[in-house]
Amino acid sequence: MDPPSTGTGLTTAGQCRAQAVAGGVPALPGGNYIESYSTTATAILTTLSAELTGRVGSGLANTANTVSSTEATETAHQVFLSR
Repeated sequence: MDPPSTGTGLTTAGQCRAQAVAGGVPALPGGNYIESYSTTATAILTTLSAELTGRVGSGLANTANTVSSTEATETAHQVFLSR
């Protein structure tokens, strides 16, 4: 594994997702026949968007920890195997 590249790739992907979620839920069409559907769909999408925001934040935090610990483990194994 190339830790710097992996960390950069995962961080970039997480930031792109965070930007997409920050855009909010798109406005759904209204009108006499579909207003109740649009209201329900917007409520569901808002809930899922909030959940996704938390997951993206956790993923970004975990990326830094995981890449760092993997790099440290690989270094320790290299030292051990070079003996």
